[in-house]
Amino acid sequence: MVAIKSIKEIKNFASFENFDASISPYKNFQKYNIFYGLNGSGKTTLSRLLSFLNVGKIPDDEESKEQYQDFNQLKFKIELDNDDIVTVFDNNQLINKIRVFNSDFVSRNVKLEKATTKSLIYNISEKSDKLKTKRKYYEKNISYWHNKDNQLIIDKNIEEKDKILQNKYQDLAREIKYLLNLSNSFNKNSVKDLFNQLTQCKELSDEEFQKFVAISKQDEKYLLDINFDNLSVNSLKKDEFDELKKILLTKKTRNTGEKETVINWISDGLKIHQNDHTKCKFCSQEIHHDFWKTRLSEIEQILKKDIEFETFEQNIRQIINRLDNKIRFIDTFDVNITSNQFLIQYQKQAELILCKIKELKSQSRQSLEIIKSLFEKKLFQLDEAIVLEDSVFDLSYFSECKKLNLLIQSNNIECNELSKIKEDAKNKIISSILFPHMGEVARIKSYLAKANTTKVMIADRISNYQIKLATIIKELNNQKVAINEIENICEQIFGYKKFSFTFDENLKSYKITRTGKTSARNISEGEQTVIAFAYFIACLKEGNFNREEGIVVIDDPVSSLDQQYLFNIYVVLMREVLKENLCSQAFILTHNFYFFRKVRNCLKNISKLKDETKKQTYENTYVSVYSIEKTNGKSVIKDASKYLLNYETEYLHLIRKLNKDLVEADNEFSDVGVGNAIRQVLEIFLSFKCPDKNNLFTRFQNVTPKPDKKFKYLYDLVNSMSHTDEIDTEVVNGAYKRIAGKSDIQELFDFIKEIDAEHYEKIKKIV
Repeated sequence: MVAIKSIKEIKNFASFENFDASISPYKNFQKYNIFYGLNGSGKTTLSRLLSFLNVGKIPDDEESKEQYQDFNQLKFKIELDNDDIVTVFDNNQLINKIRVFNSDFVSRNVKLEKATTKSLIYNISEKSDKLKTKRKYYEKNISYWHNKDNQLIIDKNIEEKDKILQNKYQDLAREIKYLLNLSNSFNKNSVKDLFNQLTQCKELSDEEFQKFVAISKQDEKYLLDINFDNLSVNSLKKDEFDELKKILLTKKTRNTGEKETVINWISDGLKIHQNDHTKCKFCSQEIHHDFWKTRLSEIEQILKKDIEFETFEQNIRQIINRLDNKIRFIDTFDVNITSNQFLIQYQKQAELILCKIKELKSQSRQSLEIIKSLFEKKLFQLDEAIVLEDSVFDLSYFSECKKLNLLIQSNNIECNELSKIKEDAKNKIISSILFPHMGEVARIKSYLAKANTTKVMIADRISNYQIKLATIIKELNNQKVAINEIENICEQIFGYKKFSFTFDENLKSYKITRTGKTSARNISEGEQTVIAFAYFIACLKEGNFNREEGIVVIDDPVSSLDQQYLFNIYVVLMREVLKENLCSQAFILTHNFYFFRKVRNCLKNISKLKDETKKQTYENTYVSVYSIEKTNGKSVIKDASKYLLNYETEYLHLIRKLNKDLVEADNEFSDVGVGNAIRQVLEIFLSFKCPDKNNLFTRFQNVTPKPDKKFKYLYDLVNSMSHTDEIDTEVVNGAYKRIAGKSDIQELFDFIKEIDAEHYEKIKKIV
């Protein structure tokens, strides 16, 4: 069990600008400690320091950042009852051992969430508020991934993209199946598999595309069989043509030297007279037998051929025979096939070749005939040179036949592999159809792959959020446990059942209904304070706080409350906090003198019971009374004056404070606390002088002797409160804060002296 022994030092903390207990000493804290201080004196600042000690830091959440942004330079020194000195919030011995009720607690723990015609929905407890903030965060993050139909957006996107992809597969499958007459087994899954295998594809022209379509659809073809073996033998080659040209140009004469024309003439004449040579067939002269015999011998010598001549002549005859054979081959060689017998991919080419062969056949034969005729002529003119023109040479027929032969060979090779060729053509067609869509399909597949990976991540994140959300909702459901306790404490303070509390399961908040009312009105500031205080008391009994070993700090639980509720809240405080052994240490801070007096007197009696000497003093180790005062804008903690310890009204205490400020303060100071003190003294003084008037303004206007306008500060003060009805002179309304200084204090004393000089003299003697 650890308690606070004293606050040695506070610096750079709001109005506690430079508080040092060694300069402004006060006695050490006891079990119960009560502080009296005017509004603005520093009570809430002190309670905040103790609240920061409890959480181990200056709150840095979004709600607190702006409020506490000037506290970074805060320095403090707190002595504990074990003589340890605490100078930092982090890891201090008081973490989670202090519970603080102050205006921060009220604003953080009672928040209106929703107003209806019959009830108000309030969030009660800062923890609940933070849980709801977290719940909204997780719900928002979960809903972020879902659409209005509560479907995962990424699922919807995946579904839509996959539908686009499947439709594309289906459309392409339908197009390919129709084009290639494929079976029903070819479907969108087949296209999907083909896309997985597809890499690159040559773009086909329309002609190529149609060609491959025809190949893929063609029926089985038979092998073509044409013997082209004799074609090469019977064709006239260029070197052979050139040799023939040379032979035709060669001149061969007989040994006799006679011209072949003469020889041919003699030979022809001899043939005419061969059977009847008695008479010349040309001139009709008779020929003598001996003369014919002599002449025949001479003619035979003339016609006689030498071996070389005869060989040359024989060669000519052989050439003519060869040429004749070639002509005969052309006449008999027949290409008896049609283009339709070829595979489709060769049909067009075959048709062209066959047409050319048909056209060139006669041309080639004519060429050979010309050459043959020249050699036949040469046979009778061996001694003459005959020119064979190059233009006569023509191999086009044989060339086309060779082309046809090669085409047939290619056709026959592919006929043997037709199924493979048809499959290859089909694949080329399919690839050419699919390839233009490859980019889009790849993009969709890439998106789907990434989306499915992202979906797993999102699912994990949502699952994590849902687990955390379930935990938060469970904690929020547990908040309703304090309903009865809060309702009972509120009833005790208000004196009747003013509110009914129910827990809204959907909102995880408190529904507050005014008892006996058909509709709910706005809850006032004072009522919110009571509800927050009731919740605070209920929380002291929760399992996460050891009340018997903890420190309870309560700052102004009566702020904005009517006089009739002050006693009731005092009773609750005494029963739930100040009762013996309910807490290790308590700090009560207030600006309300009535409430202060009630608590002070109660603690005084407790002190008497604990003091064996039975002296009615506070000189013991059980109860201490202090004041928090501000001078020149700086707050200090002091031991309570004799007025705070003994008097039943704050009037003299305030007079003493103002007089002290008048005497001791710097010449040029101004303070809200001084303004509040002046107002309170003026209220109390005038309430006795004019008890028949109901507010400060009317009392000031009707007091006698009537003050003139020289009291300007007091006149402005009462004028600003001209529409406010007072409930009790001892209740301070914090809404009218006015800064005042030494001249304003003096104005108050001058006013009292002018209105009641005798009273003024008496209080001067006491002060």
